[in-house]
Amino acid sequence: MPHADSALIPKGIQSKHDFWKLVADQLDALLEPHSNWVTTLSNASSLVYHALAAFHPHFGDDDRMVNWCGFYLESSHFPGPPPPQRTDNAPELLLGPFAGKPACQRIIAQQGRGVCADAFCSGKSVLVADVE
Repeated sequence: MPHADSALIPKGIQSKHDFWKLVADQLDALLEPHSNWVTTLSNASSLVYHALAAFHPHFGDDDRMVNWCGFYLESSHFPGPPPPQRTDNAPELLLGPFAGKPACQRIIAQQGRGVCADAFCSGKSVLVADVE
């Protein structure tokens, strides 16, 4: 069962490699096979957000600290009526579970419309070295 201490970083963790190994192990414990997807994504967002915030030697301090971690999901995965058909046929991403500051509620997934749209369109992670 997940516990609030899951996001604590032991003092012995000094490298990014060890940090991400610990986070991956903690995430494995959260990803129970019969869990609700909203619950799972919510806990995953919270765990990664708070773990990053607790490991400030590598991920920033004060105003440079992580401020958001979460998920955007294709609108077709949400229950309810489908969104209005777009003339450009670009997929729409809706804000899913997250931790941190408020975020965009929807993103039109077209190349060049921001880092989230670019990552979705390319199917690859996008590393942003220094966000201002």
